[in-house]
Amino acid sequence: MTTESLFFSTSEKFEIVSFDKRDSILSIKIKSIQPTSCCPNCHVSTSKVHSYYFRKIKDLPAFENGVIITLQARKFYCCHPECILKVFTERFEKHFSPYRRGTYRLERLFLSAVLESSAKSAERLIRKMGVFVSDTTLLRIVDREPLPATYAPKILGVDDWAWKKRDKYGTVLVDLTNRKIIDLLIDREASTLEKWLKNNPGVVIISRDRYGKYIQGATSGAPDALQVADRWHLLKNLGEAIRKQLDREYSVLKELRDEVIAENKYNNKSKKGIKYQTVKNNPLDRYRERFREVKQLYSDGQSILSIAKRFKMSRQTVKKYIAIHSLPKKSSYNQLDKHMVYIKERLLQEPSLQLRDLWYELQQQGYNGAYTTLSENLKKAGVMMGKKSKIVQFPRLSDLLWTPSKASILFFKDVDALSNKQKNTLISLCEKSHTLTKALHLVRYFRFLMKTKAGNRLNEWISQAIDSGLKEIGGFAQSMKPDFQAIQNAFNLPWSNGPVEGNVNKIKTLKRQMYGRGGFQLLKRRLLLNSE
Repeated sequence: MTTESLFFSTSEKFEIVSFDKRDSILSIKIKSIQPTSCCPNCHVSTSKVHSYYFRKIKDLPAFENGVIITLQARKFYCCHPECILKVFTERFEKHFSPYRRGTYRLERLFLSAVLESSAKSAERLIRKMGVFVSDTTLLRIVDREPLPATYAPKILGVDDWAWKKRDKYGTVLVDLTNRKIIDLLIDREASTLEKWLKNNPGVVIISRDRYGKYIQGATSGAPDALQVADRWHLLKNLGEAIRKQLDREYSVLKELRDEVIAENKYNNKSKKGIKYQTVKNNPLDRYRERFREVKQLYSDGQSILSIAKRFKMSRQTVKKYIAIHSLPKKSSYNQLDKHMVYIKERLLQEPSLQLRDLWYELQQQGYNGAYTTLSENLKKAGVMMGKKSKIVQFPRLSDLLWTPSKASILFFKDVDALSNKQKNTLISLCEKSHTLTKALHLVRYFRFLMKTKAGNRLNEWISQAIDSGLKEIGGFAQSMKPDFQAIQNAFNLPWSNGPVEGNVNKIKTLKRQMYGRGGFQLLKRRLLLNSE
């Protein structure tokens, strides 16, 4: 094996002249021995040498040393009489390109590093390898890298991504067959999507959410394409309807919760040394008072707009208060909640336990709150500690069963996946409310149709939902009619926006790596080049 074969392939005509190592830099001097070179203008080969010159080019590091190649190259005369170039520099097929100060393989490393992280992070990483490069140089490499050709996939996924959440959005296009991003659009207007589809004909299926402008853009840009609504968004919309239904039926949840509270309180009173006391000055009193005032003002003839202005509330919140009979419970969580079981056990074991001693024990278990924070949170939870009295609240109820936003989860779970406690809760809710019984039947029937791909029975479900008398679920069913064909395709076909949502998460990651300083073109280049 020759020394040249360690650096270059046998087809390349280079000769190594010398090696030298100084200050962690390995210098390699080589010279070109290829007999001819082609003119870059007329592409005529010539062997007539004009002169010699030297180029210094960085290469990949070796043995924790930076590598610099000093290349002795030549200038040639162009022998073609009509060529405007009389003298040109020697060209090489591999490794060395004109005007570059690094080899092809080194620039491949630079490009891979900057695509996987930010320019600053890539600069720090590459310097640890013994190669010094600036972040601006890395960005220039990204800028001059040619983008992959845009093409029209057979199965196209469309979704939005946020420049700034709730303010400005763009559109991402994904080939669902290989799950890779094929293009990034600067906004989510119907005209932008329509223009892209017309410039890239050939899309057979378009998977999208139920956003109106995507429906309009897909219909105008590719009228022959089959549109598929995303199943996850359908379930999400139905879940929102169920949550609103539970808001309206919150009195049933509250009644069931009070029954469980009374039962737990009775069972825990039998424990010796434990007393119960109603916590006064509940922080939710102001919340409940506001609810009562809104109801009273509306019954007195005040308009929704005037009530919203008076209390500085959203009109939607005022409408919600007016529609429901009981106020939904506000769930709250702090880091003390996960230690409540331990606290109650310690009070049972040692009734004379002091608060400061308990604080020290909790710190050993990972609690990092202050002593005063612990005292205040225990008071809110109903746990009072002192020398004379120990007042402990009965075991805390699970939020999953009593807040509408979380109780709605039980309606969507498979029967086999429900615990016995959850099944009993669901049965009790349905026994107390005929409305919730109908809602549960409609939700399970909807999921059954989706699971069995029975899109031909979707019209039947929509009719049942509208005729059920349930305002929220009926409104959801009514909203499905304008987009019925796409929703039916979602039930019958396997395609969905799942891979698109995964690529949206990838966009979020790249945006954070760029610290919000990169523009649209740089973000687009990083995504498309990284998708190859």
